[in-house]
Amino acid sequence: MGVNSRVNNGYLKGRTRADIDTNLRILNQLRWPKNKVDVVIDTDTYNEIDDQYAIAYALRSPERMTVKAIYAAPFDNHKCADAKEGMELSFKEIHNICTLLGETDILKNTFKGSDQFLKDEKTPVMSDAVNDLVERAMNYTQDNPLYVVALGAITNIASALLVKPEIAERIVLIWLGGHAMHWPNTFEFNMLQDVAAARVVYATELPMVLLPCQGVVSGFTVSGPDLEYWLRGKNDLCNYLCDVTIKEAEERNKIAT
Repeated sequence: MGVNSRVNNGYLKGRTRADIDTNLRILNQLRWPKNKVDVVIDTDTYNEIDDQYAIAYALRSPERMTVKAIYAAPFDNHKCADAKEGMELSFKEIHNICTLLGETDILKNTFKGSDQFLKDEKTPVMSDAVNDLVERAMNYTQDNPLYVVALGAITNIASALLVKPEIAERIVLIWLGGHAMHWPNTFEFNMLQDVAAARVVYATELPMVLLPCQGVVSGFTVSGPDLEYWLRGKNDLCNYLCDVTIKEAEERNKIAT
């Protein structure tokens, strides 16, 4: 059943014309893109090991996407002293991954993000990444949106939305955050790091694709032997990914035991 059929059959019954128009816009923007898309990546790259793979995949998929910019997102855990250092370490790790890939051209459009989390739902945390996203997104339209792939705390994106709410109609957000809808809680790292930012994003009328951690992305696994067989020895990046992934798994096992 098409969108218009659902509207005519009462799918949006009781809503105002403005509500209907907003829903139709969001549904249209969430359709699978027919052509290659422009992408920016917002990433707490140093936090774990998944973002390194995401950056490498995106940069090596030119037939599907063009990576226009990469933003370093804040994080705060045992690997850093505070959110600012987490963001700085992620910025360095982005440079490391892009250098190992031989994709150094993107580094001129790699920006440091917020150095702290949002204090409330009204005050943005300004940064070079926020400024770039605001300016860049305004060059896109509802019919040709900018795809924003966010892999950490949503601070940079929420800040940009607070600065320029109009970008909500010009972007499609893909966020690795929260847990599956059936999960008993939302104690998820990316969301808990900046609850205010998550509230800003959820309250904004923008097209968003959620990649829930537990219950969905938690099923995306790989074994050490698989990494060694398929990646080891292929190139410097592959060797690095093997090393950091195995090291992270060993450290997690020590914490668990």
